[in-house]
Amino acid sequence: IGTISIEYGDVKTLPLVTTPEITQIHNILAKMAEHGMKAMTLEVSSQGLEQSRVNSVAFDTVIFTNLTHDHLDYHGTMENYFLAKSKLFYLVENDKTAIINVDDPYGKRLAQNCEANVVTYGISNAATYMAKNIQILFNKTIFELHCYEEVYLVETNMVALFNVYNLLAVIAACHESGMKIEDILTYVQHIDLVEGRMERIEEGQKFNCIVDYAHTPDGFEKIFKFASDITPKGKHILAVFGAAGKRDTKKRPILGEIADRYCDMIILTEEDPRGEVPHVIAEQIAKGITHANYSIVEDRYDAIRQALEIASEGDTVLILAKGNETYMYRDFGREAWIGDDTACREILHEVILNKEEIA
Repeated sequence: IGTISIEYGDVKTLPLVTTPEITQIHNILAKMAEHGMKAMTLEVSSQGLEQSRVNSVAFDTVIFTNLTHDHLDYHGTMENYFLAKSKLFYLVENDKTAIINVDDPYGKRLAQNCEANVVTYGISNAATYMAKNIQILFNKTIFELHCYEEVYLVETNMVALFNVYNLLAVIAACHESGMKIEDILTYVQHIDLVEGRMERIEEGQKFNCIVDYAHTPDGFEKIFKFASDITPKGKHILAVFGAAGKRDTKKRPILGEIADRYCDMIILTEEDPRGEVPHVIAEQIAKGITHANYSIVEDRYDAIRQALEIASEGDTVLILAKGNETYMYRDFGREAWIGDDTACREILHEVILNKEEIA
């Protein structure tokens, strides 16, 4: 159960919110049990914790990944945000397991105060599960897993440093639940990738094209760092993104500033304007852009087209913030949107075809 979907057996439905109301959660759990499911994973939002939506869920394992600038329009401060997230770790009984990323300063603080059985993971700081000697390529990642005085070689089709952290959390959760490390590593070799999350669009073009849900300063840092790592020296990074209307306005120039550090070309566009004027939002983002070339193209499809037409061999194009979403929030509610991945594929077919005809 999570932001993208609710899935069990051959059932897949779209959720209205990340963490459903408590009665809905138990209804879904009952249906999962009827379908023979033995375990369930639940994405727990800070709003869900604040509104007591999971208070009657008996968790065996809880995971803390990280805490970064987001949802401050709801919580007000990072401290309030942290306190809301912390509630999950006080809901679990002392004999249950809390898996915590201690490279995150909030995670380190949580690990020191949590009364459950704390298991840690990380890359930089000493932890129960650690990744070392990490190699990140465009289509795979290789690293050494160090845990309980043993060393294992991990190879996976998931990419980017943040996915190394995610894999550490998953490996820890599965191993602490009783699975053998060797069995877990077989599964992680090829994971079905989530649409709109580090989704590589490959339609025969000679440049990298990635669609991702990144929409926070932390998400931007991670995706742009990955783009920098995979883009050859002398080639360019291009990005298409906006910022959600009627949401945290403080982050808008911060997003521009982060993109400015990595990009050669930025195309600012709409992203769920909710009645705000997209051009005004774009101008607020642009306050953080001081070096990169940028333009404002309000229509998202046209903005994606412009980036893909500009891109040359070896470049990297990032289409950010919407991920796999097939709707756009307007002042009147949801409006159908083709989806960033579909838009990219359509346009790439046209762009490649046109270039072949010219050649």
